[in-house]
Amino acid sequence: MYDEDHVLQQLRCCGVFEVFRISRFGYPARMTHQKFTERYGSLLLETNESQDPLSISFAVLKQFNVLPEMYQIGYTKLYLRIGQIGAFEDRRKQVLPVVADGEIQGKYTNEEASSYSESGSQLLEQLTAIIDLQSVIRGCLVRKHLSNLHALRLLRSRLAVSRQKSEGIFFS
Repeated sequence: MYDEDHVLQQLRCCGVFEVFRISRFGYPARMTHQKFTERYGSLLLETNESQDPLSISFAVLKQFNVLPEMYQIGYTKLYLRIGQIGAFEDRRKQVLPVVADGEIQGKYTNEEASSYSESGSQLLEQLTAIIDLQSVIRGCLVRKHLSNLHALRLLRSRLAVSRQKSEGIFFS
């Protein structure tokens, strides 16, 4: 038997709602400065090979006027809010076709970039499917657990009633 009130109470007690709220307001996209630079450093209008990845990351963010509340910069990683990676990928896709035939833009060619983008969307689809499957499995497990708890409570209450009846017979 599925009791919605008990499920909500368990989710609150376990802190699931709080975790969801924090992650929703957090920075789910995390990338090292090195990877960010390799991927999006080619978007810079002025490139300086001698700059470190941290400086290049900051320059890319500044060039595209990314609001400070949309990112956090750490010593080794860049933390971005939801949607920022997609915006950089869109900008990157706009810049790559401008590159002359066969010319390499940064580290990737147009063919590599499109295959990278396709594999990224495939990965996103796979992750979404995995998360959906996990949520169904967890839901089944929670319903089974709640059913077992309900059956245990019924058994305990029946046992208590039978004890009361048996004690009443001996003491009446």
